[in-house]
Amino acid sequence: MDCGDCYLAGEVVWPTIPDSTRDTLHEESLSQDTQVVVVQKSPMKNSESTLFVVDDELEARHSINALASSLGISCETFASAEAFLERFTPSLSGCVLIDLVLEGLSGIELQTRLTEMGSTLPVILISAFADVPITVRAMRNGALVVLEKPYRANELTDAIREAFQVNRWSRQAGVTCGELQRRMRTLTARERHVMELVLADTPNRVIAANLKVGRRTVDRVRSTILQKMGTQSVVELAQQVGALRISRADNDHGLFAE
Repeated sequence: MDCGDCYLAGEVVWPTIPDSTRDTLHEESLSQDTQVVVVQKSPMKNSESTLFVVDDELEARHSINALASSLGISCETFASAEAFLERFTPSLSGCVLIDLVLEGLSGIELQTRLTEMGSTLPVILISAFADVPITVRAMRNGALVVLEKPYRANELTDAIREAFQVNRWSRQAGVTCGELQRRMRTLTARERHVMELVLADTPNRVIAANLKVGRRTVDRVRSTILQKMGTQSVVELAQQVGALRISRADNDHGLFAE
């Protein structure tokens, strides 16, 4: 993955990476003349959360690490999916940023493996080849965001902030897969249908036309769905449903099997 003009766009700075940050890198140290691009935002300091980066391009890992440093967050980088899996434990908090195309396990395969291992880390996928089928598959597998290169640094920053927030919610809620399945079974057939449309980013007016009801009815159904699922937003709902989609029961019997 090229880390030049097609990677991060914004203000060019010469990074100063603290020794504590360098220690988290799983490759050779940054050269002193490496040019990277970052955005200046208020620090996103959180001692409990870490940005995990899985990318087989060294320059890309260095660039994202520099961005994380500018945001005041901890960052660990890995050159392969296999290397990250050796580091992974279900207790990790933060989020994981994965390049879609990797040597060995692909980004999608790593995403699936992490969910099977009980990960609560929100996934941000990045790729220059994020076509519609791949994006849909990634989102259905529970990816929080799929960023297509080239993208701006503020887009990645916003995605990281959102992922950290989602992860904090999931850890505080402590919701298990079994509990999510129980909540899912409380939804009526219409609520399940509306939820699928909402998660597909279907506008309310289109949902209303599809169901032949008013928009206020759609709003009420959406509110009921969030309440029954114990979530505060569609983002949180997407994370829950994404985790359920690739469980063995879902693969064998469908997401809404009774």
